Amino acid sequence: MSDRASKALAEASLPGEPRTYDTRSKRSGVPLTTLYYREHGRPSREEKAQGQQYLTPLEEKALEKYLKLMANLGNPVRIKCLPALSGRSRLCRCCSFHNTGPISSSFDFLHHTTLLFVNYSPRSANAKA
Repeated sequence: MSDRASKALAEASLPGEPRTYDTRSKRSGVPLTTLYYREHGRPSREEKAQGQQYLTPLEEKALEKYLKLMANLGNPVRIKCLPALSGRSRLCRCCSFHNTGPISSSFDFLHHTTLLFVNYSPRSANAKA
């Protein structure tokens, strides 16, 4: 409930003030239609974007660390390889590493994904296609 529309809907109206979208809109500065749609269940843009996010924040951090590590070692990863790498990192969500339980920290995830990426080569991926 951090966006302006949700706050405007949660605010109590002043005594004698009608509880209409028009008065709430004028008081809060939020468009009338936004208030209507939010009250009828439409999610905010931020909520919708979170629902459509491909990688979790932990996966994003691990992928970022991996890319920086590879660049520091002198082997920068090409941009065209990022979709394959992010797809491989998503594979780690439902599996565990050596049956030790689910991946619980950024270090575990980085270690797991690094092991998955060791045998990845853009040339071998293109040769199979």
